[in-house]
Amino acid sequence: MLRLISLLALFLSTSVFAHEAQLVTQHIKSNKQNESAWQFDALAKAVLNPKFQFGLHGSYLERFDLYEKRAGAFAFFNLSDTLTIEARYLKGESGVEIFAKDHYAMTVYHSLGAGFSPYITYLNSLYEVVHLQMLRLGIEIEKFRNIIIIPQVMIGQAQFNDPGEVKEVNNFGLKVIYYVEQQYSFSAFAYKGTEAAQVIVGRSNQVIETKTAGASASYYFIPDLRSEIVFDYTDLGELDNQFLTTTLNLVWAF
Repeated sequence: MLRLISLLALFLSTSVFAHEAQLVTQHIKSNKQNESAWQFDALAKAVLNPKFQFGLHGSYLERFDLYEKRAGAFAFFNLSDTLTIEARYLKGESGVEIFAKDHYAMTVYHSLGAGFSPYITYLNSLYEVVHLQMLRLGIEIEKFRNIIIIPQVMIGQAQFNDPGEVKEVNNFGLKVIYYVEQQYSFSAFAYKGTEAAQVIVGRSNQVIETKTAGASASYYFIPDLRSEIVFDYTDLGELDNQFLTTTLNLVWAF
C-alpha cells in the first residue's frame, strides 16, 4: 500500500507540468498458480512545442512474490503533418525478473492518406536471462466510417544467456475498433505467436506458443477525461497456464 501511495504521489507531482496525465491499473489472474498480480503505471506528458512532446513513465509490479519497479521517459517528434517518430526507454531496478532491465522502443508512423497509416516499431529488451529484439509492422486502415482495422505482424529473436542459444519469436494478429470521436469506443483483438517465457512468467529460458484474445471499451466523461477498460485472455500453451488480465486506464488531458 505504501508503494501504491508513493506511485500516486509521483503521478500527481509530474502532472503539474504535463498536458496529459495517465494512470493505469492492471490485475493479472493466473489459473495454474491460482494467484493474482497487480501492476500500476503512472505517465505524464508535456507538449513543449507543436513538433515535440516529452513524458515520464513509472511502474510498480507485485507478481509471484516479486516486487519490481521501473522508470523511464518517452518523446514524440512530429517531423511533418504525416510523419511522427516515437521513442521510449524504461529502466528496471536491480534484480528485476518480470520487467526488462533495459527496454528501448522506436516507432515511426506515416499517414499515407486515403485511410491508410502504416507504422513500424523496433523493440530491444534486455531481461535477466534473455535479450529480445523484435520488429513490429502494422497498418491502421480506416475505409469505413467510425471503424479502424489494424492488422499487425511481429518478428524477431530471443538470445538466451544459459544455455547460449538464439531462438526465433513471432506474433501476428488483428484489432478492430469502432468509435464515436470524443464520446466512446469499442474494440476486439486476437493475436497468436511465440514469445520468450521470461517476459510472461520470469525465471524461464524457453520459447512458448501463446494465443491472446480480448476486448475493450472506452468512454469520455468529459472531452478531456477518458476511461478505458480492457479484458484479455492469454493461453500459454505448453506451460499449461492461462492469464486473465483486466486493465483500467484513466487519461486526463488539460
